[in-house]
Amino acid sequence: MRISILAGLVIVFVFFSCSSRDTSNDADKKLQIAINSHKIDDIDAFILNKVDSCQIVLLGEHRHHQHIYYQMVIQFLEYWLELADSGKESPRNIVLILEGSQYFGDKLNLYFHDGDVSRLAFDPQFLLNVSAADLEFYHDLKLLFERIEELNNGKKKAELLDFKVACIEKYISTLVSREVRDEYFRTERDIYAALKIEEMIRQLPDHKFLGIFGGNHVMKKRDPKNNIPRLAEQLIERGIKTYSIYRSLLSENRFRIAYTRKQKDFLLPLEVIDEFELAFSSDMVDAWIFYNEAYFDDIVVKNIPSVNLVQNAIDYAKQYPNTHSTPLIWLWYRITGEMIPRTENVIDYIEKRLHIVNTIEIVDNMALFENLFRTFERAKVPAPEIMKIMANLTGHPPYDETFFKQDDSNAIDYWKEFISDNRDRIKARLLTSILYYGTETEQSRAMEKLEQLARKGFKTKKEWLSWYRRSEH
Repeated sequence: MRISILAGLVIVFVFFSCSSRDTSNDADKKLQIAINSHKIDDIDAFILNKVDSCQIVLLGEHRHHQHIYYQMVIQFLEYWLELADSGKESPRNIVLILEGSQYFGDKLNLYFHDGDVSRLAFDPQFLLNVSAADLEFYHDLKLLFERIEELNNGKKKAELLDFKVACIEKYISTLVSREVRDEYFRTERDIYAALKIEEMIRQLPDHKFLGIFGGNHVMKKRDPKNNIPRLAEQLIERGIKTYSIYRSLLSENRFRIAYTRKQKDFLLPLEVIDEFELAFSSDMVDAWIFYNEAYFDDIVVKNIPSVNLVQNAIDYAKQYPNTHSTPLIWLWYRITGEMIPRTENVIDYIEKRLHIVNTIEIVDNMALFENLFRTFERAKVPAPEIMKIMANLTGHPPYDETFFKQDDSNAIDYWKEFISDNRDRIKARLLTSILYYGTETEQSRAMEKLEQLARKGFKTKKEWLSWYRRSEH
């Protein structure tokens, strides 16, 4: 009797399990049909329509400092420019708002004017975070300004195109305490940014606005876990017509759908899938863009061997001698292999010798890494920090924590072998980054070395950087 009951329970369990699975599969199929029937491939046209009909469109990034997100913005701006110049109906005046302080925005606009890339570094936070992808983006924006100037040449006032780039956040010094910074970010940051955007909209009523911010800022409602104000929410509360779009990779989609490599990038208005009661909906953001690409670990500015980097470090040391003199000493040692005598004034010593530094040579003969390894040994740098620096410098594949332990004493030996096995591709990584952050002399020398190394005849920075990225995938 018990066996019969048990068998019956098993049958019932299997039946309901299959039924539940079938129901789940049916829901997934319906969701996939809904997405495929409503997804939009012409992303640029959609965004331009929203820019034209709204006061501001916010584009959120799933990760900062990624060329995927930046280059899609450049692609959109070029699309807008083509339409506007051809006389087709489209906004004639656009303001691009970047996530950054007003102080940096001023520096950026000076760079657009004179092309001096060393202007862009303005505080330690820039050197910590900005990558070659950021520099590429700023250079592309500069080229866009130049193109608009050419298109406007000889046109009547009513036909002129106007493009501006602005950063509207408050500058918070890295020298303030972490508690003060955290409190500002939790309570004031997005409120302040929304007020500044509102001011700009009033001052420039004939302009349309496009903003690029981290993904959390473009959410239309607060996370109940922390209740931190968000930019989109603040703008909407002020009656500003805002359209918010989140952006991520297809591999990060939350639809339980596996897409092939052939799938094109697409935009999805979230209102079309609200009926499925998913964990995300149109009350969070209005639309989601998915890119069928992969992230790329571009080198960060603080690892680019350039006279500009040393000059920026000198400027910081002059402003903040108590906190920046020691890092300057170690940077000089990394670049030259020379330890500054204690009897010397660090800044004076370096300024007198900076003109003879040949960064291209130390990349070509790999002396940069010999100096760096001696730095690690003298400063007793822990293996995890060595890993972080070297992975970014060399373009090592994504970090696998099983490679190194906290007490790993063989980290330097590992990296010496890795560099020996990958000399040419590491040189290409460093030289292509110097094209974007080097002095004019350094850029010219880097181009010559790249031509010798790759036996390619590319003429522009962008062609070389794109070549390097392709060769790494």
